[in-house]
This record gives sequence, C-alpha cells and structure tokens, in this order.
Amino acid sequence: MMEDQLLEISPRDWKEWRDLYKTDWPRHEVSYNLIQNYIDWMGHGVALKEVVAYSLNGEWAKDGTYILIDRSEMFMYSLDSTLARLRRLLMLVDWTRSYLVNMGLYRSLVIEIYQMFNLEIVFDKHTFIYYVPHEDARKLDVVLPAGFKFAPLEPVDAVFINSEWPHKYPGSEAFVERLIRRNVNLGLFDASGKLMAWCMRVQNGAMGMLGVAYPRRGYGSIMALGFARKLGELGHNCYASVIATNEPSRRMFDKLGFQVKWTTDWLRNGPRNTFSSAQ
Repeated sequence: MMEDQLLEISPRDWKEWRDLYKTDWPRHEVSYNLIQNYIDWMGHGVALKEVVAYSLNGEWAKDGTYILIDRSEMFMYSLDSTLARLRRLLMLVDWTRSYLVNMGLYRSLVIEIYQMFNLEIVFDKHTFIYYVPHEDARKLDVVLPAGFKFAPLEPVDAVFINSEWPHKYPGSEAFVERLIRRNVNLGLFDASGKLMAWCMRVQNGAMGMLGVAYPRRGYGSIMALGFARKLGELGHNCYASVIATNEPSRRMFDKLGFQVKWTTDWLRNGPRNTFSSAQ
C-alpha cells in the first residue's frame, strides 16, 4: 500500500479544482471564492510564494479535499462527509509551525489532530456567519451623514487600520496592506477626508476587517451596509464572521437584516515541540 503523501496542487490545475465547488451552489461557495481569490491575484501578476495548496496523494479531484496555507493561515475543506481523507491529510502537516485555522468547519477533527501531536491551543474563537444573498445586498439602502462619502482605501491606510485592529499581530500591517492592494475594499470618509470606517474582502470572500475610528456613532452599520451593497453589485453573496461573544456586532448584523447561516471556529496551535512525537 502506498504511503500517504502531502502533494502540492499545481496552480495550472486551480481552475479545474475551483470548479469542483460549483456543485449545489452556493453550498460550497466559500471554497470556490477562496481559490478564485488566488487565481485573481495570479492574474494580476502577483507571485504567490507564500501560498501553497495541498491534496492527499495528488488526488484532489476525487472529493475536493485540500488544505491551503497562506503564510500562517490555514484553510481546509472536503466534499467527503466522512472526512477520512482530510484526517489523513492533516496528519502529514508540519506541525512544528503555528497555523490559524480560518473559518474552520471541522472543530472536532482539528482538536483530534492537536491532541495527536500534543499541540497547545493558543487561540480559540467560535463565530457566527452572517449572510445576505447578492440579490438582496445590491438593494440595500445606505444613508450617509452630510459631507461623508465612500471611496476605495489606499495602501497608506493600512497603518491606521492595523493600529485599530483588535487582532493585530507582528507583521499584520503587511497583511492589511496586501488586502487593500489586491482585494475589493471600501472606506467611509468624512468631509475633511478623514477615514471613519473601513471594510475589505478577505481571501475566502468574507467581509473582513470591519472597523471604525470612533465607536458608537453608527459608522459600523453604515460601513457594513455600504460594503455589502458593493459586493452585491459585483454579484457576490455577502458573509461575515462574527465572534460569538461579540454581542454589539451580533446585534448590529441582526438589526441590519443579515441572517446567521452557519458557524465556524478559528483555532491556532502552538508550534509542536520537535522532541515530542504523535501518540
């Protein structure tokens, strides 16, 4: 019996790989959007040295099982409900590194792998995915305060946005700037041109980095509506990951008419001690 291997999915196969997730649309749209994001980046001449997608034994076409690593972020998915191949794939990962599992759907499996390799959990957040289909998003009514306007963000805005981000980490300013340069984004500016709120589409197509310069002034609601409408006009369904304990954000999305469609877990492991071994 052949020993399992962690094999890279070649970028030349990414369009065919992406199209596996058109089945039963929009059930698998997050994976479709994730791959399309990186296809778009390559189309703009971006060298994806930091991005690698892996399958088990090169058999990604069998059931769409993959993990994708973008620097320290890990995305994973499988069309196989048993998750047997995803489990085998995760057992081949180099767990001497720390990864943030982004919008993970397989909490039990990931925890099982962590335990197998004696990995510490250093970040653990349960989230609700708030959703609006593009047909409704494009019709959203947005009223701006006098003198305010929406406009695209500029790369220089990354410094301020990162400074206000509650989840910033060493190197996160470059992450924010990368999203501004490469992905759909929007800022809310006052009459003097000062940035009041912002949002951008992250790698898997979610509304991300939603933030405000001044809380409790209604700017977050205006920004969420404005960005959702922009995505809807582009034909994208809108979904946002909101931490379960973030009651103010949850109330805001509820009030704006977003619906909770599913839940996810964000998990980060501490790097594995190289002197330990899987049990």
